[in-house]
Amino acid sequence: MEGTSKTADATAITAVRGVQQQWTCVAPHTKLHVHQSVITRLEPFDFTHAAVVHQRKYTAGVHSFTVELVASERTFNFACFGVTSNPQLPTCDDGHAAVGLTDDSWAYYPLNNGVFHDCEYTKLATGDGRGAVNDKIMITVDMDHHTMSVTVNGQHRGVVYRDLPAAVYPAISLWYPYDKVKVTFAD
Repeated sequence: MEGTSKTADATAITAVRGVQQQWTCVAPHTKLHVHQSVITRLEPFDFTHAAVVHQRKYTAGVHSFTVELVASERTFNFACFGVTSNPQLPTCDDGHAAVGLTDDSWAYYPLNNGVFHDCEYTKLATGDGRGAVNDKIMITVDMDHHTMSVTVNGQHRGVVYRDLPAAVYPAISLWYPYDKVKVTFAD
């Protein structure tokens, strides 16, 4: 989509643990609703991803957040969870704002049990993909070693990315209307 705005619309939310959290909605022409750590993709369905980036900046130590798949009408097709080094996660030329589609974002794709970075998809060797309601996906970022690991429903899928940059931010992208996820931070 030509002329897609690359500005962000900040939306404050309160996390499960009662700590003020800050998310930035990317690509305002698409609709995401953020309320008390629950992120919902709203209508209309316009064939573009909608993304949010958390303003929590990871530069050192080990950090994790869990994404619980709360509701979906289409098995979380094209939902991606991971990190970005750009706190505003720029949109692609075609209007998509999705984690993993740019060279500054790294994502886990639950439907096919794979990972995306710079529009390149790689299927993981361990586990299967389905992206079903009630799945819990934990993203762990070790900034001392610059790695990202994924655990799905308690099954560790291993380190999926190495050589992350010096600072990253949690990021979520959803595709279909009414896909709903709940994000919980461990720290």
